[in-house]
Amino acid sequence: MSRAIQYAVLVAMVSLLGTYFYLNAYKMEITQSHYDNFRHGEAALGVELHYGDEVLLTHHLRSSDLFDATAGHQLSFYQIDPALYQEIKEHAQEVRLLVNGKQTPYILGEQGKALKLIWGDRKLVLVKQGDLRTIAVNAWRDNVSRKGVVECYGEALCRSIRISGEGWGDLDGPYLDNEENIIKRGMPRGRWLYGPASRIVVESRIATEIIMAIDVLGLVEGMEMGFRGPLLGLKPMPVKPYDPPYGGLPLHPQSRLLKVALQPGVNTIVLSFSRWHRPNSWEQRPLAAYMTALKVKAAQTPQAGRSSP
Repeated sequence: MSRAIQYAVLVAMVSLLGTYFYLNAYKMEITQSHYDNFRHGEAALGVELHYGDEVLLTHHLRSSDLFDATAGHQLSFYQIDPALYQEIKEHAQEVRLLVNGKQTPYILGEQGKALKLIWGDRKLVLVKQGDLRTIAVNAWRDNVSRKGVVECYGEALCRSIRISGEGWGDLDGPYLDNEENIIKRGMPRGRWLYGPASRIVVESRIATEIIMAIDVLGLVEGMEMGFRGPLLGLKPMPVKPYDPPYGGLPLHPQSRLLKVALQPGVNTIVLSFSRWHRPNSWEQRPLAAYMTALKVKAAQTPQAGRSSP
């Protein structure tokens, strides 16, 4: 083998090795975090409940892959002695919460057979030792009632319409910043919209006008999003920059405000995408944009009239 060929092979091997380490660098960070927790025998947060000079509860709280129904709080459970449970319940409005040694504002109250302690982005559910049924009930309740991306405002309007979608993925997220799947890492709650086009379907019992606000995170930079349907107006809205966690997808936020004229029956708004992911062995879904919010309110007082059959 000539020297030139040897040099080319060496360069190729070094390039491949560098690419491998670049693509897997985030795993080193996750592994180091797990190792530190194991070595020190403690989690990221030290949680304490104080009543006067007495320390009622000390708990090392790790990150949780569970979230509550609002998607705003990591959900954790902790079993405690029944006598301690009763003492915390009796002094719920008088205890002090310390997180990593710092006094922290909180909400604490009993619901059913569980004490729910909420602060920041955390919810810690305290149950009596051995009460696994209460843990299961609370986890199930938060899961089945979790908030979706579609929100309707105004009782009269919301009783008159039903919103669904075509070309939407399942409700997904949120995920922690150390999620190993880079497609999911740090992602908020939302639904993927598929290219080349997805649809918003509004079934209405009345003729009325609505305002619709839609927030998405585009998968591909420079993606243009078009709208077709019974539109009376359309304009872009300011967006907040999306800051992905280390190794996460660099998504591109867009927001639109639409005024829509609804007629009794099925009304369809088509969302078209100029660019989207072409399915391959790595990801088989034609991902275009991740919808994080679809908010609807009446543009005016709904017109009186009979419901459509």
